[in-house]
Amino acid sequence: MTVKHWFKVGQDGLQEKLSMDTANQIRASKTAPRFWLRMGEEAVIVFVDDLGFYVKSHQLNIGGSWNNFVTCIADLQPCPICNSGNRPTLVGYYTVIDTRELVLKDGTKVKNRRVLFPAKNIAINMIADLKKKYNSLVGLAVKVKRYGQKSPNCGDYFEVISDKRIALKSLGNEADTPYNYEKLLAPPTPEELQMLGFGQNALGEVIEDIDNTDDIPF
Repeated sequence: MTVKHWFKVGQDGLQEKLSMDTANQIRASKTAPRFWLRMGEEAVIVFVDDLGFYVKSHQLNIGGSWNNFVTCIADLQPCPICNSGNRPTLVGYYTVIDTRELVLKDGTKVKNRRVLFPAKNIAINMIADLKKKYNSLVGLAVKVKRYGQKSPNCGDYFEVISDKRIALKSLGNEADTPYNYEKLLAPPTPEELQMLGFGQNALGEVIEDIDNTDDIPF
């Protein structure tokens, strides 16, 4: 059984510092604001696209932060993150406008923010059903709610609140432009994996179902 400590010594400490620095660099170059809901929370979103960009994604706890998402490379070559015991989750990504007024950590108030919407599990099917019903979700305002702690933190209830489509450009700059998924979600390079601690000692903790974690800050 692995014994956990509140400290690291020598090379282990240096490796964690390197991993944290690398995680920060990956977040800066390969991430965008992500949509999420706490249990019982709801929001109105407007879809910017509705095709869905699907990848298998790992979520890692590095330096006490779960805000680390890495695309699995198992379909290309053996994945050291999978080998560490951290299982990937299939995620269908969309670009949406989050119409809530939110206060960021620096105190800035934002509204109608363009965000990355990570649909998981049952949410993928619900979005597919809505698209089948309306042919396209682009420009539609959809109420999303998360009912349970074990529900996907993107929500498990979707309801189109109006058939009238919204002119996306009226919601702000780039509001009509989907994210560049191939850039944002590009698989990690071998160097990035090595600096994250994979291939040797994995620093990413294993979690069985990332949707069960209610307070993940993303």
